[in-house]
Amino acid sequence: MPLLSVSDFSYENITLAYSEQTDENGAVFVGLQFTGDMDMQDPDAVFMPYLQSLHSQMIQNGIKKIQLDFRPLRFLNSSGIKLMVKWVQMILVLPPDKVYSMEILANSAVAWQDNCLKLLSLLAPKLIKIKLL
Repeated sequence: MPLLSVSDFSYENITLAYSEQTDENGAVFVGLQFTGDMDMQDPDAVFMPYLQSLHSQMIQNGIKKIQLDFRPLRFLNSSGIKLMVKWVQMILVLPPDKVYSMEILANSAVAWQDNCLKLLSLLAPKLIKIKLL
């Protein structure tokens, strides 16, 4: 039975696929796979309620890690990157016992993923880890 009341979310050309996984120590973490193209002018209006709900439920359930898989995402414009920055900022203002980490999976063969997602990790190097695959 899932810990969180979260499901997949799709809008226009992008899908966020939700999963719950277990690490090698038996701890549950959340997976979120981004597929398609995020080239909307204002993705906040559509995606922020979903991300805020996910964020709140992770805190309430004590989940300490989310894995964001951007490898299937073909394009993320600057508004989409700004959306990710806002999400990181929500984590940074949490009390230390509520903070969770982000592991970002990126495709090293896709230039924007290599460059932009590395820059995102600079916002919180202790909380955001990039895995270029």
